Amino acid sequence: MKKIFQTTHFFLFSFFSIIPVLLSVSTYTQARVLYSGEMCSQANGQQYLLPCVSVSIANQEYKLLVNTGQFYTDIKKELIDTLGSEAGLVNTLDYTGQPAQRLLYDFPGINLNSSYALPNDQPVTQNRYRHTGTDGIIGFNQMNNLVWDLNFEDRSLSVLDQINDSDSSFDIILKIQRSSDIDQHQLPAIQADLARTAYPFILEMIEPEIVQIQTGWPLDVLKKKYAINSEPANQAPVSRGLSEIGFLHKYGGRYPLLDGFDTLSFGDYVFTGLPELYEGTRHHIAKLFFDRQRRVVIDLVQNRLFIKTYGEPDIFRVHQCLP
Repeated sequence: MKKIFQTTHFFLFSFFSIIPVLLSVSTYTQARVLYSGEMCSQANGQQYLLPCVSVSIANQEYKLLVNTGQFYTDIKKELIDTLGSEAGLVNTLDYTGQPAQRLLYDFPGINLNSSYALPNDQPVTQNRYRHTGTDGIIGFNQMNNLVWDLNFEDRSLSVLDQINDSDSSFDIILKIQRSSDIDQHQLPAIQADLARTAYPFILEMIEPEIVQIQTGWPLDVLKKKYAINSEPANQAPVSRGLSEIGFLHKYGGRYPLLDGFDTLSFGDYVFTGLPELYEGTRHHIAKLFFDRQRRVVIDLVQNRLFIKTYGEPDIFRVHQCLP
């Protein structure tokens, strides 16, 4: 009897011990690719990659940029006039920090690849910029709960319902938190050290600088540490020379980083050779940081940022945006 009990006990223990393994296998699902296509490319002396997707709106095909650095989706005026209906006003600030208001519109659904529908219960705004070859910008309110895979090496952009790669294939893995923009909307951000000072940086995918620091006391901290000069290299507005992608001017000074402070670090991973920073209405890391990487995955499902670098710590000084 004792032997039978021991045998039965061993069988039950063995069976229940493998249940977690069976469950983990049965519940694992492969990532579903909702969209895959080429990024947009603009030239202005040298080439710039812009994250964009082809979409269907009211059975017509359009091209939209994507940007986690803004909350609302912006649609060009012609489409708003044709398909939008006024939904109300929102109080905001303009890019000089002055109070302003923006109109919100109800708008038909936006479909990726004419099939996957982005959330359409959020209002959109009228596009504030000129973007050659595109019809607006998809904002964070319609990008959330998806994975945005930007492969700068092969110039492609994919959208998935979950991440499909193992952690070992990336050099940098960061937790995505939330930080307020000038409209007090919570946007995806990461913690990083600029010039040996920690900041929460919003993930800005379009504005064409490497990094921007909020004007006022955050900038004063860097001045007191002698990381930057007390006066900018040029005064606002700062011409960017990127009118082909809609940014005619950037309000705020440009500050070259002084020797020993030209670093941007994520934990143990340190980039050196950061030439300058810009001042503005918020902290953000922008597109000239991202498109100097091999691949960037913004996981808005589990709130993680994955970066695969080119393996060059001096990347800001030596790497061109595109070969």
